[in-house]
Amino acid sequence: MHEAPPRRSGGRRQRMNARNERREDTSMLSGTPIASPYTPLSAAQLSEVHNAALRVLETMGRARATPRVLEAALDHGCWQDDAGRLRFPPGVVEAYLKKAAKSFCLSSPMRPKIDAETDQKIRKQNKNLAP
Repeated sequence: MHEAPPRRSGGRRQRMNARNERREDTSMLSGTPIASPYTPLSAAQLSEVHNAALRVLETMGRARATPRVLEAALDHGCWQDDAGRLRFPPGVVEAYLKKAAKSFCLSSPMRPKIDAETDQKIRKQNKNLAP
């Protein structure tokens, strides 16, 4: 006689449960500290990029702005030139950068347990980010 083949342990449900348990085991939980931020640019290079963006927004602006954007921007100190381009003064851009959110949530709609919240620590560790 020949031996019966070994039986598979568990079944579909057990494999699915094991897979789901592995998915729950993650290090991307909210508040996970970042060991070292990725900084491909030096402080001087980052400042150059920031200043160049301010110059572009002031000198070239934006074409074909929607009426809603035009209304909001014009009410807050921007202007429209003769060609219809919306221009952004550096002072207005800087003021709104200071008001912008310093943290936000990278969310996972399917698995809220792995949502990751960015925080102020990133800015403190990476001092070459524009304020």
